Amino acid sequence: NVSVSGSHFLQQSAGFIYYSTHFSNDMEISTTHGVTSGGTMVTIGGKHLTDVLDGIKNIGNVAVTPVVKFGTNLASNSRVLDSNSIVCNAPSRDGDFSSVPIYLSLNGGVDFFPLNHQFHYYE
Repeated sequence: NVSVSGSHFLQQSAGFIYYSTHFSNDMEISTTHGVTSGGTMVTIGGKHLTDVLDGIKNIGNVAVTPVVKFGTNLASNSRVLDSNSIVCNAPSRDGDFSSVPIYLSLNGGVDFFPLNHQFHYYE
């Protein structure tokens, strides 16, 4: 049963997806360098990502909504490419040539976990 008010309940079935964030240690990043103007296409993949995406697909009617962050900036065009990978375009970084951590969310940006990779900006 689901309730928004705590007093009126609806009977709804909902899928629950659990994945352990330890799988982020296995992630591969196609490139870890890009220009400060942004737009570098980055592919994220790995065996455990494949397992998670396949598991979600088998539940049925559950959409994976990937969101990728580079530091605190959201990537553009984040999407599932296939059962092995997620692609996105790195955001711009105004004249800052520092390295930033990469984060991934599979639930539309509600929860992020680190991918244990840094993205390095250059001019």
